[in-house]
Amino acid sequence: MPQDSKWPLRIVAACVLFNLLCELWVHGLVGFLNPVLTGSLVVLYSTYFLMLEDLVVRYHLRDRHVIMAGFVFGLWHETFTTRSVLSPGSPLGIDPVILVLSTVFWWGLMQSVAALYFANRFFGGRDWGHRRLGKAGWALCLAFSLQAAQTLFRAGGSNSMGYASSLALLGVAVLALVRIRKPAGALPFHGSRLLDSLVLAHLSLCAGIGLTLGSFSNTTTTVGFVAWSVAFGAALILYRLFSKRPIPV
Repeated sequence: MPQDSKWPLRIVAACVLFNLLCELWVHGLVGFLNPVLTGSLVVLYSTYFLMLEDLVVRYHLRDRHVIMAGFVFGLWHETFTTRSVLSPGSPLGIDPVILVLSTVFWWGLMQSVAALYFANRFFGGRDWGHRRLGKAGWALCLAFSLQAAQTLFRAGGSNSMGYASSLALLGVAVLALVRIRKPAGALPFHGSRLLDSLVLAHLSLCAGIGLTLGSFSNTTTTVGFVAWSVAFGAALILYRLFSKRPIPV
């Protein structure tokens, strides 16, 4: 394909939309009326998917690679932006349950693999020859992500063990992502009625709860999102195991 093809804005925009609907369940309609929150989420997901889409096209990544990329990006932000994985009372300074939930079930399976499937399935297939992000684009996207490191200075060393553990995990995950074998060619996209139904059910729940119960953000809706995210991720894993085919991303 020609290298002067259009930017992958359709794929990125669809992935951002998918994740904003997920966030709608968590924050509710009232939360989305905060322009700072909504604007930050749009920039966060836009920069992430610009980088991820670039990696998918450059290296023909499969679902397992995308999960690892989601793990890396998610762990960085859950440590240095939201600090949700930090737990001073834990031996390593991080909460293992939150770690698995946020990096594997949320950032890996739901927010990355499912989002890319949704984008390709319902918004048209990927142009494997679209323009690459380039050094300047990567620099801008990484600059936004790296600004989260300022929390290191705000934290005042209150959980140095947690930061050290997260950085060690990040190092291992990045090394694994770089070293793991990449396929030689792109995988043709194939839709699945089961995946279609699962993704549409997920988006319907996100929109329905976010626009109704989620508007009164409370513990019940948060617990419901956690429970659903585990069920949703488990369904993707079971599909992968029994179909013996990669989830198209």
